[in-house]
Amino acid sequence: QLVSALDPSPTKDEATNDVTRARGKNCVCGVNKYGNRDLKVVGGDTVREDEFPWRVGLFSKNNPEKKLKLICGGTIIRSNMILTAAHCLQPKTYWMSDEVTVTKLYAAVGFTNITGIRMSQMRKISKYIIHQNFTNGLGVWSSYKDDIALLVLEEPLVQSDSVKPACLPFRYKTSNFSNHVVIASGWGRPMQGGNTVSYLHAVSLPVIPYDRCWRRFFFTVGVFISQSTICAYEHGKDTCQGDSGGGIDVKGRDNRLHTVGVTSWGFGCARWAQPGVYTKVSDYLDWIVGKAREISPGKI
Repeated sequence: QLVSALDPSPTKDEATNDVTRARGKNCVCGVNKYGNRDLKVVGGDTVREDEFPWRVGLFSKNNPEKKLKLICGGTIIRSNMILTAAHCLQPKTYWMSDEVTVTKLYAAVGFTNITGIRMSQMRKISKYIIHQNFTNGLGVWSSYKDDIALLVLEEPLVQSDSVKPACLPFRYKTSNFSNHVVIASGWGRPMQGGNTVSYLHAVSLPVIPYDRCWRRFFFTVGVFISQSTICAYEHGKDTCQGDSGGGIDVKGRDNRLHTVGVTSWGFGCARWAQPGVYTKVSDYLDWIVGKAREISPGKI
């Protein structure tokens, strides 16, 4: 089974402004079989096999054809637990016309090409936990708040080069990640109004300060954004519909990739001066660990 990204036994902290270590000294989180490279979802690159072994495709059969349909992304954080966005589990969205039924939700891991998901590790979702303070705003482009959720798998995942957990940013609960470059990945639409892609794509995006992001949204579209978010933007690059629930990763000094954000929302896709907004994972670590302990009592 996977070594949990929630494993304790913390290593000695380093005096650094960067995201650093995995929490457990034996943790295999945040590691792929390649070195790091610059990646470019909108205007982005197709990734190599096993480049993001913690990235998850969330599928539903909650449609008239009863076929598996990609609805969102997610991130492996334990062998039996996926991190995703709360709004992915809400009814009457553009992908979900009826109430979300847990028996119709599936998580697929260990694949890059959607056409190959039958060969991936496919797991049914036994339950999901939406943050108790989640709000979805007043309209399509209103700001989500506390847009985070956990999915519990019926059977644990088996570790391989293609399936590993992400590292979580335990040591950076107060960081705003300004001046970092994050890597977003997903199977979402390459442009607004387009179709989801077959292959996992990734894009590098600079983080912009919260106050700048707040002003941009408030004065252009009249939307408030939560302080528990990360904004990232570069002209012509963005996440889009279908990428929601996936993650943004930061490379730490330990050479591991740490998932610091959950893809949440934006005003369109790759629009001029409109950042993508991501739920700031470091603000929810206590909630994540608490829920994980409720589900699997004992040492995590």
